[in-house]
Amino acid sequence: MTKKAFDDFLHLLHGDPIHAGREYENIRRKLTSFFRWNRCRDAEHLADETIDRVIRRSQELKVDNIHAYINGVARNVFLEARRHSARFTFDNSIDPSSWDVSSEEEEEYILEFRMQCLKSCLESLTPVERRLLLDYGPLHKGLERRKELAESLGITVENLRVQVFRARKKLRALVAERLQRHGKS
Repeated sequence: MTKKAFDDFLHLLHGDPIHAGREYENIRRKLTSFFRWNRCRDAEHLADETIDRVIRRSQELKVDNIHAYINGVARNVFLEARRHSARFTFDNSIDPSSWDVSSEEEEEYILEFRMQCLKSCLESLTPVERRLLLDYGPLHKGLERRKELAESLGITVENLRVQVFRARKKLRALVAERLQRHGKS
């Protein structure tokens, strides 16, 4: 990475160098927390790797939303780390309560963690349960939609309601268990 590439990246974050520096530190801290939440032993290294990749690619691409792009790259780095677990080991003994996070920023981290938790728990459901929860939708989207869903599954609308209720109950239990395990409930 060149100095020009790094300076261009900072300029993407903010026009003012002081604000850009603060934003860079904020992004690095959030990335480190993301990798810690996902129990990566070398979270700081993975955060740096993410930022390095973003800086290299931001020279080649026109990125409209740099924060969304950074989050996407972080997910890819995490998935690679999981695949190459010999290089990046995962630590189940990390205590999330030991992380140094100010109370102002803590709510944002907890919200992000809960969203990751919800997505992960949703993925652990069966494909039918996941489809029920994602396709059922609110009533204002139409009763006809629910009837079509029931027909496609070969069940009645009443049975569909019962199955959605059970799937939601299962999802709530999975999320509550995971949040309790990580002390974020």
